Amino acid sequence: MSEGKGSNKLLIILLVLIIAILISISAFFSYYFFIKPGASTQNTNSSKNIAEKTLALGEFIVNLADENETKYLKTEVYLAYSDTEAKKIEKEVNNKMPQIKEKISVTLGKKTSENFNVQYLDKIKKELTDQINTLLDEGKITNVYLNDFIIQ
Repeated sequence: MSEGKGSNKLLIILLVLIIAILISISAFFSYYFFIKPGASTQNTNSSKNIAEKTLALGEFIVNLADENETKYLKTEVYLAYSDTEAKKIEKEVNNKMPQIKEKISVTLGKKTSENFNVQYLDKIKKELTDQINTLLDEGKITNVYLNDFIIQ
C-alpha cells in the first residue's frame, strides 16, 4: 500500500513540475513576443509617423466602361491625409469638393468591372490620389479608401 501512495505523490509532484515548466515557457514567449520593452516604443513611433485623418466624401454610383453590358459601381470614398495638415486639407477639399467629386467619378467611370480586383485596386487608389492631388494647392492627400464595393 505504501508503494501506491508514494507513486501517487511522485505523480502529483511530476505533474506540478511539468505545469510550472509550461507556465514558465509560455510566460517567456508572451513577454518576448508581445510585451518586450522597446517594442512598444517602436510601435508608438511608427503610429506617430503614419497618423492620418480621413474625410468621407460619401457614396459614388458610376457607370463602368464595360462594352457589352451596362454595369454600375457603387462605393464609398474616403480621403486620407496627414494629421499635421488637417486644417489646410479639410478647408481646401471642402472648397474644391465639386471638382474632386467629378475627378473621382470620371476616373472610376473609365474602369471596367474587371479592373476592380485585388491586384488592380491599389493602382486605382494611387491614380485617384494623384488625380485629386493635382487639384490641391495647400496640401496633399496620402491615400484614397474605397469601401463597400457593389458592382452590378
